[in-house]
Amino acid sequence: MTATDNLGLVKESEDDFYDIETLNANLDKIDSGFCRVPWFGVCGSDKEAVEKEVDLEGFRLFDGVRAAVYFTWGNTAENITLNINGTGAYPVKYKNAAVPAGAIQAEWAVEVAYHAGCWRVVGDLAGHRADKMKKELDALKERVAYLELFTGIQADLAAGLLERVNARQTAGKLWVPSYGDMKHISQKSTGADNEKSAVVDVEAGAVYTVVTYIHDGSAGSVFAAVEAEEADTINAYCAMGGAVLGSGRLVFKATPNARFLLVNSCGSRADIEVYKSTK
Repeated sequence: MTATDNLGLVKESEDDFYDIETLNANLDKIDSGFCRVPWFGVCGSDKEAVEKEVDLEGFRLFDGVRAAVYFTWGNTAENITLNINGTGAYPVKYKNAAVPAGAIQAEWAVEVAYHAGCWRVVGDLAGHRADKMKKELDALKERVAYLELFTGIQADLAAGLLERVNARQTAGKLWVPSYGDMKHISQKSTGADNEKSAVVDVEAGAVYTVVTYIHDGSAGSVFAAVEAEEADTINAYCAMGGAVLGSGRLVFKATPNARFLLVNSCGSRADIEVYKSTK
């Protein structure tokens, strides 16, 4: 007779007789050990819903049972309850108080344990709240940058330092082939339906300011001034300052043989504006 390493289940030897008491004791140990393993379920309830529901076949409610619940849409309601597999709607508590609205964000998995008539959050939500606060702070910084950029451009316009240039905007990404007729501009589908691009005819030697207002802050905008048709095809277009992350401006002087300017937003929603210096 031996015992298993983890649960200590009794293993009869080949010479031992079948013992129903040993079998029952093993089953009790398996049942006791199984109850310590968290279940996993998905909550697809709306974030505004007070009653959160999870379909979890085979789940049974008892004191101490745990479940990792994936909240697809998060939660913005007060005093939420959780009902797993139709076992009843019970309050969800965090540190013996109702979970604050907004504490559970979309696509978060939160472990809870049932005890004393409540589902209780296991661990600390402080890290989750810190992530939420960081996102809000980053969004605020982006908004401030946008306002500073907008007011700066408006001040330059009012002072007569800039004049707006017509930028022909389109959805998708514009590109210039590295072969053939360099006058040809094509539109390339990149799979990102929120990308925008613009093309502007430029005056050689003039100074231009390209402004982008990035809405989601997830990507930058790439700017390229296209050279004259006689240029070497390898150097047919040159980057003017690379990429600008978030909302920003790029100032450059068109090269003597520049013909037009391409502005491509990469995987982000952006408003594109182009200005020419008057002085």
